[in-house]
Amino acid sequence: MASMEMSGEEEQALHLRLLFDAVQDHAICMLDPAGHIVSWNAGAARVNGYSAAEIIGKSFRVFFRPEELERGEPEALLARTLREGRVKVEGWRRRQDGCCFWAHVVLSVIHDAGGRHIGFAKVTSDMTPLQRREEALRASEAQFRSVMHHSPIGMALIGLDGTFLRVNQACCTLLGYPEAELLGLNFREITYHPDLAADLAHLQALMEGRTDSYQMEKRYRRKDGELIWGLLSVSLLRDSAGRPMHFISQIQDISRLKRSEAALHEERDRLHVTLCAITDGVISTDAEGRIRFMNPAAEATTGWTLDEARHRPVEVVFDIADPESGETLLNPVRVTLATRRPFNLKRQAVLIDRHGERIEVRDASAPIRGKDGAILGAVLVFQDVRAVQSMQKELEFSTLHDALTGLPNRRKFEAALASAVDSAHVGGGEHTLCFLDLDRFKIVNDSAGHAAGDALLRTVAQILSRMVRPTDMVARLGDDEFAILLFGCPVTKARKVLAPMIEAIAAMTFSWEERDYRITTSIGVASIGAVATSASVMKHADVACYAAKLAGRNRISVYDMEDEAGGAHHREIIMATEIRTALREGRFRLHAQRIAAIGVERGKHYELLLRMVGKDGVLVSPGLFIPVAERYDLMAELDRWVLCEVLQRRAAQLATVPGLSLAINISAHSLNDPQFLAFFLDLLQQSPLRPQALTLEITETALVSNLTSAGAMLDSIRQLGCRVALDDFGAGLSSFGYLRAFKVDTIKIDGSFIRNLPESVIDLTIVRSIHRIAHEIGAETVAEFVENGLILERLREIGVDFAQGHAIAIPLDLDELVTELKALGGMLA
Repeated sequence: MASMEMSGEEEQALHLRLLFDAVQDHAICMLDPAGHIVSWNAGAARVNGYSAAEIIGKSFRVFFRPEELERGEPEALLARTLREGRVKVEGWRRRQDGCCFWAHVVLSVIHDAGGRHIGFAKVTSDMTPLQRREEALRASEAQFRSVMHHSPIGMALIGLDGTFLRVNQACCTLLGYPEAELLGLNFREITYHPDLAADLAHLQALMEGRTDSYQMEKRYRRKDGELIWGLLSVSLLRDSAGRPMHFISQIQDISRLKRSEAALHEERDRLHVTLCAITDGVISTDAEGRIRFMNPAAEATTGWTLDEARHRPVEVVFDIADPESGETLLNPVRVTLATRRPFNLKRQAVLIDRHGERIEVRDASAPIRGKDGAILGAVLVFQDVRAVQSMQKELEFSTLHDALTGLPNRRKFEAALASAVDSAHVGGGEHTLCFLDLDRFKIVNDSAGHAAGDALLRTVAQILSRMVRPTDMVARLGDDEFAILLFGCPVTKARKVLAPMIEAIAAMTFSWEERDYRITTSIGVASIGAVATSASVMKHADVACYAAKLAGRNRISVYDMEDEAGGAHHREIIMATEIRTALREGRFRLHAQRIAAIGVERGKHYELLLRMVGKDGVLVSPGLFIPVAERYDLMAELDRWVLCEVLQRRAAQLATVPGLSLAINISAHSLNDPQFLAFFLDLLQQSPLRPQALTLEITETALVSNLTSAGAMLDSIRQLGCRVALDDFGAGLSSFGYLRAFKVDTIKIDGSFIRNLPESVIDLTIVRSIHRIAHEIGAETVAEFVENGLILERLREIGVDFAQGHAIAIPLDLDELVTELKALGGMLA
């Protein structure tokens, strides 16, 4: 009877394992002692590509690559398995079609009931998240085998009173006591108290002669407090008269074994629990298609409980139909049982649950086989796809739409623009692209906060959406930038559509926290014609929008291609647009040029130079973009970018170079900005870069509208430890006026006086005079554009403090400079 009950448990364990294998797609096969395949499951066919008929009888060498065969890896793997009993490996394996996949392989030795080696069991699977758990189990098993193989058994001679009389080193190691300390202890003192009563009962039976020896598992408390498991074997030594003398004990550390046993039981339970925990529905049947198991997900989806569904035909519980025709579909389990192969329903199906509700599902089934290959049943896995479809729709919408306004985002807009361009190329029609930019959005955002700015953007989005045709598109490209695609609408008619938008936004009163804001918009218009490209038309619309702003805002500007070709003004607008785009895309770089002391070296001084990278990756000359930035009020933004780059993003890196001093150019636009000082002080306060490492260079030729306020600002900055330098001194008429307006630490002599210094007596006299005046007011002098050694020698004769130019060093990318300084240990070459 007990044998029959054990057989039932084994069958249940086998069923659970095979069920899990069917869900997880494991490839299982058996090998004879020589490595030939003798059995092959459906998972193996799916993973390796061979059918059972094609592979059985062949050597498992067919799964290895030629170079592995040359190294003899298959034979080495079998030999290793024979030595160790069970081996887990990972590596490339070949499928039938010649493709390779990364396989996780478990190879085990199989013995018959008499202990004779009869072959190997091989389990193969593709790498999955299960890999990590299998690796942990493999490591644990390897460690367990190593400990059990190499650890000696502890032995002890114990007196009748329980005192240790003699112990071996293994026993001392096991219990954590030195021999001298363990001798004299009573075993009761180190026995875990809940196990003591059973141990004493066995000893009493020994003493009374009812048993000759006993064996038990018990726990010991080591000296360090750790609780360990020991397999204790005890016999009683008697004298010739039969009187008890002492006990002989053998103690084997089985702590690892106990933990491994617990882990194995836990893993077996976990495999069963996994089926109950996964969100997919799982139904298993017997070979007749009657239900044996359902997990909770299957119960919830079908409306049947396991108790209600058990032994019923699978069609009663899992009733599926075609979603369009309503025609009943053949159950996948029936297909699998008939074909003895896995089956995936290619089309989507509708599950009609117990209450008549229709649920869209995807399903697949696979056979469950016994060791002999006989079909024990089938497993059906299905998924309720309603939530997935809903999530996919939401994800698709969020991917293509702006989260704030609900309008199409840049990605969807660019796809629509590409379609419009293709349409113009093929059909010859004309469409119109419009860029809209809110004129006073920054005022609302800065003064009322981002919540107000977000509310304004939503309001504008609603106005624009209402005023276009259903066939047109309004999109938000970012910040306060919107785009409108007018399909089938030429530029000549676009004004009639856009003018009401201008008027509607201008007429709108935006109120926030009892304050009213007047909002206007500037619109740039570009034609999408037969020769247009997406990139060119976006550039044209951007240029036109910027032109509308420059023309006074709250107006519409149409891009004129002829004006671009012939007008310098239009080229400047294009450059201004490019500067704004480069700021947005992060296409600015910092270079650094050394400022060297002409006499004794005094630190590591560098001027930071701003460079713009064109869309083609080539550096744009500062002479092209700096004048445009000054003319179109972009210098303040460039100044802030440089300061953020130095004091925020790169500060930690720059602060690691000892003695580094950096000069940063600050434009008159920033000095005229009343908010600049607060911005700079906030950056400086949070930066790891010391104020003493910074010199702010003020261009002498810049027009500062209020010298008094600019002087006060620079004095505040100097009080923090920063230095102030007057750049291009002598190039303009206001040179000495600046010296009266604010104090400077350095005067940089304009390069026009330096280039011809060896040949021009006048230039020599001017440089000598500027140097003398600088020293009289306590400032140092720097000569710019020092291009050769002769100029440097003249400067040394005059006594100029520092020199800068190609004769000293060419500008380097800031990253290269920092790397070079660190490589030199912080010292200049």
